[in-house]
Amino acid sequence: MSNRYQREIEEILRSMEETEPQPAERRKNTNGSEPRQRVSRGPSRLAPGSLAGIFLLLGVGLLLLASGFAWYQNGANWLSGVIGVLALASMLTGLTMGWVRTFRPAPPPMWRGNIVEMRPTRGAGPITGLLSKLRLWRLRRHYHRDIEP
Repeated sequence: MSNRYQREIEEILRSMEETEPQPAERRKNTNGSEPRQRVSRGPSRLAPGSLAGIFLLLGVGLLLLASGFAWYQNGANWLSGVIGVLALASMLTGLTMGWVRTFRPAPPPMWRGNIVEMRPTRGAGPITGLLSKLRLWRLRRHYHRDIEP
């Protein structure tokens, strides 16, 4: 067998070894389908990236700004009062939006097409990587034995 074929086979085996799934990476249901990811319904919905989270952070920022004005003036004035009312309104809006979002129904499941496995999956046991390396070592030894005179 020529060196070119040997290198090609070794490259294919190395790429197969790199793409093997990790033991805890994929778990399948009893019917062979991928498990659905759980949708959390709780306080994590008020993440800073959502609109409700933005209103809450805006309210906290306005509240700090109003208290800073009041401290600088050695007492409350009309500007710190207006900013404080805006902060309260912003925080209440964020809390209300987050509270209303928890009552929305879950989105309907969407069809994403058929997922076809391109290669057979081997068992995801703790020694899968070692077995792959053993197979590579055997093939290399076999080809080196055929090439050397």
